[in-house]
Amino acid sequence: MLSFPLEKVREVLDRGRVDAEANGGFRNLHHGLLPGESEQPGL
Repeated sequence: MLSFPLEKVREVLDRGRVDAEANGGFRNLHHGLLPGESEQPGL
């Protein structure tokens, strides 16, 4: 059971989107076995 309001979740997601737009996209948190070869910035 979740005990936090969905409005707060939406605020966090919106902050992430704004930050991604300002800094060239989302980070790839899973780099796999070959970091730097399979990442695509902004996706």
